[in-house]
Amino acid sequence: MSGLDTRRAEAAVRRRLNGKRLDHTLAVRQFAVRLARIHAVPVDKVEIAALLHDWAKGAAPEELPRLAEAGAVEVDEETLAMPPLHHAYLSAYWIEEEFGVHDPEILEAVRHHSTGSPGLGPVGRVVFVADYAEPGRKLRQTDAIRAVAEEDLDEAVRRVLQNKLTYLIGRGRPIHRRAWLFWNALMEGAR
Repeated sequence: MSGLDTRRAEAAVRRRLNGKRLDHTLAVRQFAVRLARIHAVPVDKVEIAALLHDWAKGAAPEELPRLAEAGAVEVDEETLAMPPLHHAYLSAYWIEEEFGVHDPEILEAVRHHSTGSPGLGPVGRVVFVADYAEPGRKLRQTDAIRAVAEEDLDEAVRRVLQNKLTYLIGRGRPIHRRAWLFWNALMEGAR
């Protein structure tokens, strides 16, 4: 996987994050590890991804465009035009650079924890659900999603994405193409 263990990752997170962001991150980790154990997903990978998924929260708005222009981060124009998604790509980039995490499942989980992505693997799906429905979150249907997630991870993923899409549509906000493609992939898999 990488030279990074969960103890070191947690210590780094505790130094970097504070307040509600730290509380959220630790709650995501706890819920993600629980789901990983229930659904036989590699706990070590889930735990690292959950701890580091918001590593770049609070980064300067120009950071991702600067790194993309320099060729350090591969990111599409649509993502660059949506600053609320920047932290996910920056987090994946920085944890690879700072901690030597090269595991594709961990990096995918971090990079796509906000939007999901067609073909998102089990590690990414667990983090996607845990980020939305960790017990400290008071978002739409989080209690119900937590209960469903323990029984049917795929159904929980579908519900989280549906809630996210409904929220964005209801506020007239743009939706990343990747989220729509993920939705369509989930619907095709349900047939």
